[in-house]
Amino acid sequence: MAEEERTTRWEAVLMLGDDAVVAAARQWHDVAFRLMRLALGQTSDLTWNEAVRATGQARGRFYTAARRDLGVKFDESSAPYEWQMSKWLTERPEGRNTAVAGDPVA
Repeated sequence: MAEEERTTRWEAVLMLGDDAVVAAARQWHDVAFRLMRLALGQTSDLTWNEAVRATGQARGRFYTAARRDLGVKFDESSAPYEWQMSKWLTERPEGRNTAVAGDPVA
């Protein structure tokens, strides 16, 4: 069901987004799948931290392109829209592979 919903929403981006939005969405899609491969224990050309950072950055570029395409006024700074989970996932102490009670989840 989640894959069906993702596919439907992806088609809406392809149909309604301008070229910059579609390109940014494809980049986000690509790095998100690389991150998923790592999460599933499969190989990737990126390390965990690189994949998390790349996913967050690609997400930000997509949001910027979508806002611009929609004509939404926004501050060019990506800081307010950064993926907070990427900070937590990449800044945690080395070797910590599991969540601990009280850790943020989003």
